Amino acid sequence: MNHTNVQQRIQQLVELLNYHSHRYHALDDPEISDTAYDSMYHELVSLEKQYPQYCLAQSPTLRAGDVVKGELEKFRHTQSQWSLDNIFNYSELEAYQNRIIKLLPVDTKISYVIQPKIDGLKIVLHYVGGILKHAVTRGDGVIGEDVLHTVRTIKSVPLELSEKIDAVVVGEVWLPKDELIRINHEREASELSTYANPRNLAAGTLRQLDAQVAASRNLQVFVYDIDALDGKEKFNTYLELLGYLNLLGMTTLPHTQYCDTAQELQSCYESWINTRRGEQYAIDGAVIKVNELNTWNILGYTAKAPRFAIAYKFPAEEATTRVMDIQIQIGRTGALTPVAHLEPVLVDGSTVSHATLHNQDEIDRLDVRIGDTVIIKKAGDIIPKVLRVMTELRTGKEKKFSTETYAKQQGWNIRKQENTAGNSVAWYLDDHANAEIKKQKIIHFVSKKAFNIDGMGEKIVERFLEEGIINDAADVFVMDREKILSLEGFKEKSVDNLFEAIEAVRVIPVARFVYSLGIRHIGEENARLLAQNYTNIASIAGATFQSLEAIEGLGPVGAESVIEWFEDIDNQNLIKKLLKYVVVQDHADSGSSIFGGKTFVITGTLPTLSREDAKKMVIDHGGKVASSVSKNTSYVLAGEKAGSKLKKAEELGVEVIREEEFLGMV
Repeated sequence: MNHTNVQQRIQQLVELLNYHSHRYHALDDPEISDTAYDSMYHELVSLEKQYPQYCLAQSPTLRAGDVVKGELEKFRHTQSQWSLDNIFNYSELEAYQNRIIKLLPVDTKISYVIQPKIDGLKIVLHYVGGILKHAVTRGDGVIGEDVLHTVRTIKSVPLELSEKIDAVVVGEVWLPKDELIRINHEREASELSTYANPRNLAAGTLRQLDAQVAASRNLQVFVYDIDALDGKEKFNTYLELLGYLNLLGMTTLPHTQYCDTAQELQSCYESWINTRRGEQYAIDGAVIKVNELNTWNILGYTAKAPRFAIAYKFPAEEATTRVMDIQIQIGRTGALTPVAHLEPVLVDGSTVSHATLHNQDEIDRLDVRIGDTVIIKKAGDIIPKVLRVMTELRTGKEKKFSTETYAKQQGWNIRKQENTAGNSVAWYLDDHANAEIKKQKIIHFVSKKAFNIDGMGEKIVERFLEEGIINDAADVFVMDREKILSLEGFKEKSVDNLFEAIEAVRVIPVARFVYSLGIRHIGEENARLLAQNYTNIASIAGATFQSLEAIEGLGPVGAESVIEWFEDIDNQNLIKKLLKYVVVQDHADSGSSIFGGKTFVITGTLPTLSREDAKKMVIDHGGKVASSVSKNTSYVLAGEKAGSKLKKAEELGVEVIREEEFLGMV
């Protein structure tokens, strides 16, 4: 057999084996026997061994995987990976539907698609020319880790699509329950600890440096969305998009249902509550999406989630345990949060040892006492919460808890915060110099959604405070490098990385800067509202209560917090100090925006910007971003492999610009 024939034979075997693997693992509809498949597979192995120069990236023999040396590679997502907001009952479902209807033009007809919410891990699959090139975990939504080496071992993930296209596909990695049982049995036989649930095991497997571990476990993937694909505009509905994913060779979510009304959605949801235990995949709720894709851009996003989709969580599992103690946690704003320390108990697959009690009013309402037996649940399957007290099990030795008494024992000065109705809500520590408040403020300041200083976690902040390296947030920018190196456990490389991370954030948008300050009641969304309405930090600091209160979404509580924060002399001094070391970028003034009245279409891979970053820059400067090119398009911002949109722009005579020109315009 000559080399040309060898190369052709390898190509044919790869295509045929991948086809039959998809029939078997994704469609559960094999066309040939296992022995026939094995025979072709062994022939391919033999040919690749003799002629390694002709081995293809999409070859099924590579699913066994490699060993990654060192650490997993970081990868910036081309689009932000959002989380979903949650609802928990039918009234919240109706409220969600009403919110959507109000945001859409009058008489807009919408329908819904409901799917099981798989309790797994998000994975973003990057295909170039139809070949799988990257497989990225969600990470913080902006930067994840490339786990291609382990994802290649998952047989339900096609290494090559049926079309030679560039696509970014989003899915969920999961582990069958039977596989968890099998692996736990093996670990028990070897006297090793067992895994609590399939999700934990799947997460650990995906991040293994040795892909052989993943290859030995039956991981699966369901896909459910496309982040990037030239020609995505050809889909009118989400169901059409799912159909196209199937045509590409992907495995989409089972039990996907079309619904016209909230009542139909509720019926599907309730049926899954009763049947979910019989499925091999863990389900913790349902995901509801608006079916009409043209409404997605109209509905848009909140600060943390899309409005066109919502997670309808199942009722949480409950468990009983004992309250061993109640202690107070101090937040960055000085808020005192009572926390119940519990006798550890397993709830829905994970061990719970703490639960929030929110405030003294909640303790009084529940009548929670130290020593009580309580029923707990995970609110939204995440945050442990005390549901009620089993008073019938009291022995008389239980002890009442008082925030005021606890504070006196600690030597704290505290004050009560009231809501707008004059009702008591929470206690606050009346001492800004308190060490715990100081620590929590700095932890918040360097967190991902604020200054995002990689390498300054909670333990590092605590250590730097103890060693006198920092005393407030501004000190982060003038730390003594040599003093840090003198501390035990700090190596030159890690310190270099820390200082590089600090240098990288010396320029920050005003919205993130405001959020980083940790002003009470000012989260991401309210910080963005302040930036949009006042443009720069000086204007926000000088705003009146009346003008702040008038901002829709901020209200009197937020307005009062802003006024109170900027009137504090210590906070004023902190701002002055920070502005010596950082540049706060003004928010674009939409009244004189350079992109006012302009519509952009973004296509292809840009050299330095993600599409989401470019889109945000257009919107921040008053422009609009469309998904398809038309005669009304002002500019097409094109990167590499721009595809059909670039061709359409050239046909219509729409001006095409590159990233360098775009940044120059900004």
